[in-house]
Amino acid sequence: MLGGCTEDRGETEKKILAHDPSFQKLIDRRNSIQKELDSLKAAYMENEQGIDDRIAALKKKSSEIRSEYLDSIEKIKRQIYPRKRGLQQELEEARRRMEQKQIELRDIRKNIDEINSLINKKERLSLTGEEIRVWGERLASLAGRNGAVEKEIDKLKKEIEITGLKM
Repeated sequence: MLGGCTEDRGETEKKILAHDPSFQKLIDRRNSIQKELDSLKAAYMENEQGIDDRIAALKKKSSEIRSEYLDSIEKIKRQIYPRKRGLQQELEEARRRMEQKQIELRDIRKNIDEINSLINKKERLSLTGEEIRVWGERLASLAGRNGAVEKEIDKLKKEIEITGLKM
């Protein structure tokens, strides 16, 4: 009430009451209000602490759930990784085989072109009927092999596509 006074509140109240006993009602009202404020503050602090405790518990629970989730993911990854690695190896092997087949197909087509060129020059080269027949058989064999290798390449392309999808 009397901010800045050096006397304590009790002494000040005694002096005022000595002159005005009706002032006691104001002091009682002030004390009642202060008790009510203190009670409200205590309830607020208790509620705030309860909320803080619940928040801490929820954060802990969230952390535990997250940890369980991450552990589960790692466990699943450990189960999946060997299969994925196997699929990667299958994919690499299929690509390697396809490269070999493409090289083989290129060589077959080169031989076919050379034999066709040779047969087209048969008169200039004075090839005998037997030689032409042998080259013709060789050409037919290469043509058959050409078709087979093309089918193998198509099959490998499909295998590569499916393995890629599996991954």
